[in-house]
Amino acid sequence: MVVVGLAALGFCWYGVSGKATLDNQTPWLSGAVLAYAVCDVGIVLWLVAGFRAVRRGQRQVVFDTRSALGLSAVLAQGPTAEQAEVAAATLVTAPGMMRFHRPECPLVRGKSVRAMSPADASSADLATCGVCES
Repeated sequence: MVVVGLAALGFCWYGVSGKATLDNQTPWLSGAVLAYAVCDVGIVLWLVAGFRAVRRGQRQVVFDTRSALGLSAVLAQGPTAEQAEVAAATLVTAPGMMRFHRPECPLVRGKSVRAMSPADASSADLATCGVCES
């Protein structure tokens, strides 16, 4: 599409170059605007195809990395007994934290947390998390 648009731009330039009055140049100018739009559409389609190829490559790299490290089998196993206990808990905290959180709070995701009851949280002088609003 870009090549067709550039060829049409060249044709319109050649056509308008021999005209002296604005009335004679207007149709060629309209054709040039249309040819420029065709070039733009071609460039956008080319970029979208490139972005798709990059995303496909990224997904393949992630898949290959997980396969090479054996993470696919670990992810398929599900949660361990400790993780299941934490997920069933009403509140969690981790060493060094000054607040208690819900198990699904993004601030404790991926951290080694321990389960606690609401009574334990109040007796430990832990503040309420402002993110998960536990």
